[in-house]
Amino acid sequence: MNRLNRIIRYAVLVAFIVFALNYVMAEEVASKGDNVTVDYWVTYDGELQQTTEGAKPFTFPLGEDKVIQGFDKAVTGMKVDEENLVTLSGADAYVNGPLAGKVLEFRIILLAIN
Repeated sequence: MNRLNRIIRYAVLVAFIVFALNYVMAEEVASKGDNVTVDYWVTYDGELQQTTEGAKPFTFPLGEDKVIQGFDKAVTGMKVDEENLVTLSGADAYVNGPLAGKVLEFRIILLAIN
């Protein structure tokens, strides 16, 4: 019985350690309602149109229609320091202004989740 108790204690200890490691090592992902900070580059036909490079990174509330729909979708689920390359067009891209109706390439790097 003493040996069985030791085995049970070790099994519980190992289970606790595995749970704690998974909890500590879990990376946060960007989700609706988070304020996120990104660097981004937008190109059209290979020409750079907009960027945060050399400027202040861009911070916005995710999922609250403050940016174009495709940009929101592209950042949702990203982890800090992750890079995402996406092509956006139609309703996911700009619907007004000089980039409206164009197929755009976005390079996005998530810098922070606040």
